[in-house]
Amino acid sequence: MGKNIKILICAHKDSRLPQHEYFYPIQVGAALTNVRFFSAQDHTGENISGRNPHFCELTAHYWAWKNLKYDIIGLNHYRRFFDFDRSFPSFSPDRSFIDTNSFLKEKYCFPNLEYLLNNYDIILPPKRHYPYNVATQYAISHIVNDLHLLKEIIQETTPGYAGAFNTLMYHSNAYSGYNMFITKRKHFDEYSQWLFSVLFQLEKRVKLSAYPDQARLFG
Repeated sequence: MGKNIKILICAHKDSRLPQHEYFYPIQVGAALTNVRFFSAQDHTGENISGRNPHFCELTAHYWAWKNLKYDIIGLNHYRRFFDFDRSFPSFSPDRSFIDTNSFLKEKYCFPNLEYLLNNYDIILPPKRHYPYNVATQYAISHIVNDLHLLKEIIQETTPGYAGAFNTLMYHSNAYSGYNMFITKRKHFDEYSQWLFSVLFQLEKRVKLSAYPDQARLFG
């Protein structure tokens, strides 16, 4: 089964990474530089590599959607990985930290992903909780008008998701972040089709900020 599983590790700089047959390191934003450090880059095939400053790790996601054909697809970052070894995950913080040397000394192990994904649609990071709803958390850190535009686009183009969007953004105080996931190809295709159709519409309407952090809004 291992040959039909690929977990992308996206990175924008050369990085020391754990080794596993499932891992697939990919350089993001490769169209914007001549430096090469991984054998896979997100500017080959059908891609949006040049939009990496605004789409972040989603350029790797898009590249995988258009160019890889595996039964199970996932995405990690060069400095964020799923931790499957916590003894009491329900009581663990949403994220923990470890220095690189200590992390790389340990053998990285996956559970039986095929078994898990026969029982669940998707594997996500633990939710991060806030003292207020998700929309308020976004407004505190970002440009709130971008969120209003996104809400309008979802209502106009995929109204069936408007209720779920409103529940998450305005009636929940927690979400799974980082665009990290592991799922079967069927769900990956469906999610990617919806995600990029919405984001490409948002891209047409939004005014990008001159501040790099705020200009990463699609990611």
